[in-house]
Amino acid sequence: MTFQEHYSVADLRAISARVGQRQGWDFSRMNTSHPATPWEYVSVVRGLLRATDTVIDIGTGGGERLLELSSDACQLLGVDPDPEMITRARGLAADEGATSVHFETGTGADILEQFDVVLDRHAPFEAEVIHRLLRPGGRCVTQQVGEHNMSNVREAFQLEANAGAPISPEMFIHAGFIIERFDEYDVDYVIRDMDSLVFWLQALDGAHSDFGGFDSERDADAINRLLSTSLTDEGVVTNEHRYLLVANKPG
Repeated sequence: MTFQEHYSVADLRAISARVGQRQGWDFSRMNTSHPATPWEYVSVVRGLLRATDTVIDIGTGGGERLLELSSDACQLLGVDPDPEMITRARGLAADEGATSVHFETGTGADILEQFDVVLDRHAPFEAEVIHRLLRPGGRCVTQQVGEHNMSNVREAFQLEANAGAPISPEMFIHAGFIIERFDEYDVDYVIRDMDSLVFWLQALDGAHSDFGGFDSERDADAINRLLSTSLTDEGVVTNEHRYLLVANKPG
């Protein structure tokens, strides 16, 4: 569905019902585009993994990204505090026959085992916990959503700006790491149709992001404010702000 200039509550209710809810943390149904970015998360991780590595993925969501790496390491464990996410992840692993990948409900904070690699993509973290989970000589890779992410969307929905960067090298240096890489990008992110926009906004619930989700009646004015400032011939333009950090635990 392409865009129209204004949407009523009834319009938005119909779109919301049509697009439904996300499954796990899968946004592949969205019609979007953005320019080339300095890195792609799965490619970065794959380039660092060895076939003998054991891996834990903190905040694994529906396990979609971790399962992409199932043949790149020896044993992989995904943890997430949301039981529904873990149910989704286990189902995907079974469907794919990924016997090297396992999923458990939790945050990783109570796990005593140590791993060669700790991953965290867009999930809350404690650098000290990551340090404890790593074997000496192990690596962590984390990608985090930046404080300026989707800034015009947040403005249209009248949300407060984020206070500051969610990650810094100093956080990890203080926890005992050596920083191997720290990068940042902020690029345009174009959402090309209204179905994709509504699906995206209602998928970003407060339990898994810093955006409080979408409600057709509550947020009709916000959607129309966003369209009035950000709709172009290509679609609704917002921004994708990301940080990447790779660090080593001395051994």
